[in-house]
Amino acid sequence: FGSSLSRAAGSITLAAMDGGGNQEEQQRALMVIQQIAQATQMQMKILGKCFDRCVDVPGSELSKGQQECIWHCTTRLFDTEQFLQQRLQERNKASGGGM
Repeated sequence: FGSSLSRAAGSITLAAMDGGGNQEEQQRALMVIQQIAQATQMQMKILGKCFDRCVDVPGSELSKGQQECIWHCTTRLFDTEQFLQQRLQERNKASGGGM
């Protein structure tokens, strides 16, 4: 997900920024950048929640148990987020909203 957005953003923004892009390309570049920012914000929010859940008192290193807890927590939350996004898209398509 993230890497495909990054590649798309790179190619679109280069075309839009070098002055050769038209207004439509610039708008697409802005949309891609906004999607990347939203995805990054979601990732940081999930990681922060999991860190708070798994680490009582931060030290200089995470224990193996803390690392595993954060891994399992983030995996569950990312899977849940993807599931909910897919459901929302399907619901919008079914109701004629089409995203």
